[in-house]
Amino acid sequence: MDDVAAAGSPGAGHAPGSPRTVVLLPGTLVPASSYDAVAEPLLARGAFEPIPLEWMTEVAEPTLASVAARVAREVADRGHGPAIVVGHSTGGAIAAFTALAHPGAVAGLVLIDSGPNMRTHTSIRDLLSDLRGPATEAKWRGYAWLNIASGTPAQRDYWIRSMVEFSRRVGPGPALSVLESQFRTDFLAPRRGSGLPAGGVPAPRLPVELLHGELDPKRRPVDSRSWQAVFPEADFTLVPGCGHTPPLEAPGAVVAAVRRVEFRLRAG
Repeated sequence: MDDVAAAGSPGAGHAPGSPRTVVLLPGTLVPASSYDAVAEPLLARGAFEPIPLEWMTEVAEPTLASVAARVAREVADRGHGPAIVVGHSTGGAIAAFTALAHPGAVAGLVLIDSGPNMRTHTSIRDLLSDLRGPATEAKWRGYAWLNIASGTPAQRDYWIRSMVEFSRRVGPGPALSVLESQFRTDFLAPRRGSGLPAGGVPAPRLPVELLHGELDPKRRPVDSRSWQAVFPEADFTLVPGCGHTPPLEAPGAVVAAVRRVEFRLRAG
């Protein structure tokens, strides 16, 4: 557990007059540039300091716990107080882990097309098996295509190429490491040694926004809603016409969710 004590209220500790740090965590084999269309409008208003974190290249043999520790250090280094942490897919699990293991670092969450466990993830077993085998271009493209269900042909082509190039650069090792960690972790029934509080997670009263793409082929809306058993203050929004990756397909919905969390923090 974090050695920084949790504040009495989620927004406590924010440095007056400073922008709110917003840490942006992409999913597995998805580059941090997937948040470009989210970061730009957040930065433009001056109230936020968006930090896209390329955790797959910055953390050796990443796990939920090791990346969460990296997030907490980033927030501390910024010096503006607790952050809003936004996580897509595996990034959502990392964001939740950060809130529970390092409560002093997190003021609120936006969890996107994620879930508290992998029980109903439609492709996780095949993905883990594939990652243990040789890496091929066909595999990278197959993984990338599962992430996208909307956009113009030109947009889809660019997004797929970006993910394939990133996957090729990162390689299967970090993906296998973090996905095995995520596969072993159940936020609804945490085990000893997981880095989460054992015997049931104490529910922090954080403002949390849950987003889920209507057309996501890998995760169901009920998976995202299941976070409400961990974070009882969570509000759920279904994003129409969107697949697994709202930061690319519906960035405005992500920006709006961040602003809702900040509004809830200011309202107390």
